[in-house]
Amino acid sequence: MEILLPVMFAFIGAYVLYWVVRMGVRDGIADADERRGESGPEPD
Repeated sequence: MEILLPVMFAFIGAYVLYWVVRMGVRDGIADADERRGESGPEPD
């Protein structure tokens, strides 16, 4: 039973870290997409 608490904290920490990274990647993609739109169409 003593191992349960650290494992729960590790799981919760990993889950939070996953969401922070996911939101950061989404924000980065949205930012790059916005910048691409501002620069005009890409040449062929």
